[in-house]
Amino acid sequence: MVGASEQKTVIVPDDRNLWNCSKKGWIMIKLTTEQHKLYFKIGEVVVCLSNLEHRLSCLLEVLTDATGNPWIKPYFIDRIMAGTMVNKIKAIAKVKLRDDQPLWEKLKNLINDIRALQLERNRVVHGKWLFDESRPTKVRNYEVRWEDGCWQYLDDAVMTPKTLDDMVTKSNELENELQEVIAKIEGNT
Repeated sequence: MVGASEQKTVIVPDDRNLWNCSKKGWIMIKLTTEQHKLYFKIGEVVVCLSNLEHRLSCLLEVLTDATGNPWIKPYFIDRIMAGTMVNKIKAIAKVKLRDDQPLWEKLKNLINDIRALQLERNRVVHGKWLFDESRPTKVRNYEVRWEDGCWQYLDDAVMTPKTLDDMVTKSNELENELQEVIAKIEGNT
């Protein structure tokens, strides 16, 4: 039996139903077409950003000259959290690319764009989804601050399938640009 504070949710792919298990047992919640699209698009965002973050780990491998060492990537690089990886890439690339300022500037701008997209992905994955058929779907950013004796949320963002499609498109573009930078760095070494 699921405890009173526990809740399980399962999406059944064959239909547009959401099965929710609470203290009252399993109940079926009918998904709207918009919600169904959103769930599908969330998965796309997660997969695309995972691929982009894998490409970041490849960049860090190249920057640290770890490509020939089979121990570095699986035991060190692949275990670095995305935000930390971006910071390490910036620090190492700034020194490593000091003789190629145009490439450093391109990479720095690219990394900043990737970090902004990662933060949006975090909102999609970790934010509170606010579904209301009478209003657009929103996602609450859970970076909160304590103010005037209560928690203040920084913002709620409207989320549509198009918003998520734009994130997928941006992720794919950034991954391609990142691969071009990796190829240039590999060509310079």
